[in-house]
Amino acid sequence: MLRKALGKTRTSGLIRLNEAWDDTLHILLFINRLLITVKPGARILDFGCGAGKTVFKLRDMGFDAYGFDIHDYVEYRSDEDRQWFRFSQSTSQQSSAFTIDPETYSIPFEDNFFDVVHSTSVLEHVLDVRPMFKECARVLRRDGVAVHFYPDKYLLVEPHLYVPLASFVQFKAWLRFWIWLGATNEFQDGRTVSQVSDAYKEYTRTGLCYRTRRELGSAASEFFDDVQFPPRRFTWPSDSRAAQLQQIRKALAGNDVYKQLALCSRLSSLVCERKKRYRPSDIRAALWKTN
Repeated sequence: MLRKALGKTRTSGLIRLNEAWDDTLHILLFINRLLITVKPGARILDFGCGAGKTVFKLRDMGFDAYGFDIHDYVEYRSDEDRQWFRFSQSTSQQSSAFTIDPETYSIPFEDNFFDVVHSTSVLEHVLDVRPMFKECARVLRRDGVAVHFYPDKYLLVEPHLYVPLASFVQFKAWLRFWIWLGATNEFQDGRTVSQVSDAYKEYTRTGLCYRTRRELGSAASEFFDDVQFPPRRFTWPSDSRAAQLQQIRKALAGNDVYKQLALCSRLSSLVCERKKRYRPSDIRAALWKTN
C-alpha cells in the first residue's frame, strides 16, 4: 500500500493531489464530504493507532490528535510523543489473545473530549463491539462524529490471512487447503502447513470477527441517533469498479497472487453522529439502583 504524502498544502489552504495515496488525508476529505468541518486544532482520536503514523501526521497538520490501542506498538519520534498515546490494560501480551471485561472496559480519556473518533481496519478485530461503541460515544462531544473504515464480511480474499473467503468460511479444513496451495501471509515463513493451519484457526477464533452491516448498525444504534453506511462511490469517489477489476486482473497474472488479491479489497465506511444522551438500559439500571 502506498503511504507517501498525497500532496502539499498551499498558502491558500487548498491541497494539491497527486497519484500517491495518504490514509490521513483520505480521512479528512471523507469527513469534509459529510459536510462536517474539521477545524485546525480539533481533537481527533485514532482508535487502534498501531505505530502512530496517523497521529503524527494529524499533529503535524495542526490537529490535537491522540492515539489509543490495546498495546504499545508506537514508533515514537521522541519521548515527548508518549503523552499523545494511551493503551488498554491487557490480559495478554499477544493481541490475538486479548480480552476485555465489557463492564469495566474504557478508553482512557475523559467524557466529551474528542471532536472526531476514527479507526481503519479495527472493527474486524473487536470481538465485542458494543463496549467499543459505548466508549466511542462517551469520549465524543455531543456534536462529534465517529468514522470507521472496515472490511466487509464477504470478501474474495481475507486481507490478514490471504485465504479466499476466510472472513466467513473458517473451517480448519478450508484454511488448510488454501495454505497448502500457498495462501499464507509474510508472518508464516518457515512454518509447516500444519503449524500455519493451527495458527490461522486460533486467529479466526480470537482475533477476527467480521460482521454484517446490519449487525454493526444494530450495535452502533444503541449509542448514536444517526448511523450511516455511505455508499462505495462516496467513500472512494475516484476509484471505479473498472479500476478495481483491472487491479484484480493484474493480481491474477502476477506473483504472490493471494496477497495481491487481498489488496484489491476496498474498505467500507460507518459514520456515527449525535450520540445518545441516555439509553433506555441506562435509565432502567439507574432506577433499579435507586429502588
